[in-house]
Amino acid sequence: MSEEPQPEVTARDLWGVRATVLFVALIGLEFLVFALMGVSLIMARDREYRGTGVLIFFCSCALVYGNWKTITGLFHGHRYAAYSASVHGLLILLFCGLVTFDLYHPERASVDEGFGILMMPLIAPVGLWLLVYPHLPHVRRCFQRTLPQA
Repeated sequence: MSEEPQPEVTARDLWGVRATVLFVALIGLEFLVFALMGVSLIMARDREYRGTGVLIFFCSCALVYGNWKTITGLFHGHRYAAYSASVHGLLILLFCGLVTFDLYHPERASVDEGFGILMMPLIAPVGLWLLVYPHLPHVRRCFQRTLPQA
């Protein structure tokens, strides 16, 4: 009785990788909104904010490009994409920590305080997912490809 060879599982076949791509794409859309905000500051009549608008636009465009590279790397099974997704998760968890810090310091309270406490239970699991999932053993086997050598 011979066993039939199992087909090789790629990163594109795992549902968790698809969910990770979706989470990173949503973060990229947020950065795209920031880029549009930078454009609106550049086009504003007030010249005082044009320098800030240019800075916001170029930084946001760099972050959108990094997200695009992470998404394509996740689909192609590159190892750097798993690390990049983990960095996104770490940044989300740091953001949740800042929201928690603001809750315990009422002198720093702002108008949108309620929004942060409502969004934190939804955002923190996404950050944990991005931080942990790409490094699980069955997922790491799919991310064995490295960058092509020049």
